[in-house]
Amino acid sequence: MDHFVTVWQLCIFLLCNSPLARSDGNHSTCPQTIYKLEALPGHGWDSIRNKEMGRALDFTYNQCRTTEDGKYLIPDSIYVVAIKDSTLQTTSEFIEHYMNYTSATSASLEMNAGFNLFGKIGVQGSFDINFLDAKSRQVNDKSMTTRIQARNIVYAVQAAPNAKIDPGLKSMLDQVIEAMELKNDEKAELLCQFIVQDYGTHYVYQANAGAILLEEDYIKSSFVSHNNTDRFEIKAAAGASFFKKIAGAKFSFSVAQAFQDQYEASKTSSKIRSIGGAPVTSNMTVDDWTEKTANNLVVIDRWGNPLSYLVNPERFPNVSVNTLNTVRKLLDQVIKDYYSYNTHYGCIDVNSPNFDYNANVDNNDCQHPSNAYSFGAGYMTCTSSSTDAGDLCENLNVKNPITGDFRCEDGFQAIPLTNNTLTSNKIDRKISKKCSGWWLWKKCWPVSNDVKKSSQAFYQGFWCISKAAPQNNTGVMFGGLFTSWMNNPLTMDRSCPVAFIPLRFAPDLQVCVSNSYDMGYQYSAPFAGFFSCQNGNPWTSALELYRNKNNEVPVKRNLLTCPNGFSQRLALVDKGCEINYCVKLQSTVKHIDIVLPPFRDQSALYVNTNMFQVLDAAKTDIEDSVSGGTIAGIVIGALAILVLVAVGAMSVKKRRQQRSAFILDDERDDGSTSTS
Repeated sequence: MDHFVTVWQLCIFLLCNSPLARSDGNHSTCPQTIYKLEALPGHGWDSIRNKEMGRALDFTYNQCRTTEDGKYLIPDSIYVVAIKDSTLQTTSEFIEHYMNYTSATSASLEMNAGFNLFGKIGVQGSFDINFLDAKSRQVNDKSMTTRIQARNIVYAVQAAPNAKIDPGLKSMLDQVIEAMELKNDEKAELLCQFIVQDYGTHYVYQANAGAILLEEDYIKSSFVSHNNTDRFEIKAAAGASFFKKIAGAKFSFSVAQAFQDQYEASKTSSKIRSIGGAPVTSNMTVDDWTEKTANNLVVIDRWGNPLSYLVNPERFPNVSVNTLNTVRKLLDQVIKDYYSYNTHYGCIDVNSPNFDYNANVDNNDCQHPSNAYSFGAGYMTCTSSSTDAGDLCENLNVKNPITGDFRCEDGFQAIPLTNNTLTSNKIDRKISKKCSGWWLWKKCWPVSNDVKKSSQAFYQGFWCISKAAPQNNTGVMFGGLFTSWMNNPLTMDRSCPVAFIPLRFAPDLQVCVSNSYDMGYQYSAPFAGFFSCQNGNPWTSALELYRNKNNEVPVKRNLLTCPNGFSQRLALVDKGCEINYCVKLQSTVKHIDIVLPPFRDQSALYVNTNMFQVLDAAKTDIEDSVSGGTIAGIVIGALAILVLVAVGAMSVKKRRQQRSAFILDDERDDGSTSTS
């Protein structure tokens, strides 16, 4: 019976602590006939992808609150205002360039003045699936976009300022705080990267619930340019085209039938979709769609703040203000890194021969590059100051393949690219056995002995630039670069093109080089140098004026740019320092993948596996060795058994002796009688 109770208690414990058992507050006590309002704020938001992420705020239903009209159950920390105006909001847009395309469901969040704190405006939303579709259609079809929206707003929903953080997010932030207090900066940074991966860059504190009916038309660019058409007239034609498909819709603008026919003929593609509400069907009326909106509400607009705003004394009362400030800055820096990794400078003029399809920040330079600059490869040096936790310089001393040494070839100058300190800490834990007492009273217990070991090394990376004007068959060709988490834009994976070899310039940066001019030329890309937070780019076109008397190129910090006609791309963020490179890539409609966190090795989160092996071995050893108290118990029990056995044997022997004596006496008596 006791065993059954124990198993039953264990089952209850596992059930109560499983994800399936967790619910939003005390929802089970609320009326089951009322559905929960699903279109809520409180989620994380990825501003680069315009994607809803994990829940950032905690929702409970202990008070069983409902909307004003009693139709929906709402969380305790949410305020809802019913929008009683039944009029549809209609808007008409003409989007000449895809970079002006915005999300239909997060426009207010993007327009917020405090929204873009982390990078260039063009980066936000540049990996939104709808943005990518619009860009592809405009570039491939040589078209422009018109967009008509009919918006039905049912509720305005806002989270309370003191709303609690979701337990999952709070647990991760608690781990970051703990790591910061223990001075484990690498672990804290990596945890922040996982937070951004799971919860995005912002959290949504306010939302509009409702539905959107929209149509996007893609019309030929030539239709706009050849006719010098008025933009207002184009938007009016788009509106007429949209509302003609929706029965019962009213449209106040009149459009000449001839122009309307030209507009319809200029379409390269068109799509109409419903975000929330009823699905789009033929012969659908506005009234039908509006009536069915209440049964399928979604978030159709958002307002948000950076995720770091949730780290404050009100939500973490037991943490010092200094620690909270440090965590906020670290989280903001990780988000800035996320923006940096996905920032691509280049020409965004689709009519320019220098157009870069993947650029999301205009570098205002669509001219032809005037020269293909000579690149002399590079090298890397590393010096260890301590190696107790292992040699950190292993594989980090890399010679220049042209010279076979740590130097540039004649006529080339070494330019510093990276320099940083590597550290590694390891704990060797050994479990020994300590005992006290003697013999039967001897007692033993495990003792942990931790030995902290650390290694430190300093590395430097250099790239080589020609001192004079480039000559034929000098230097190497550039074949792109890649890291452990970022693809080479020339191969679209973590590899080098044919006839190129990877050359390490930083611990996690491989640059592809080749001097096989015949075989590698078709896979190469014009290259125009590096620049970073530590050193500028000496290949900037105006630099020829500044060569010194030794014909050496001075490295100036203010030359943080690329020469005319070259696009700036991020190579690496090395401990907070951006390293960029300048390249001219062939225009392609193949979209590059987004770079998602984490951006570094995840080993900082885990203890050395050997430690667990040592612990397990020691634990087994100690468990196998019987303690002094146990030995004493066994010995005493054995002695007791021996005593009992001895007493029993003596008792049996005595009884046998008594019986033998009795028999002898009887025989003696019998003998005397017969004689007489």
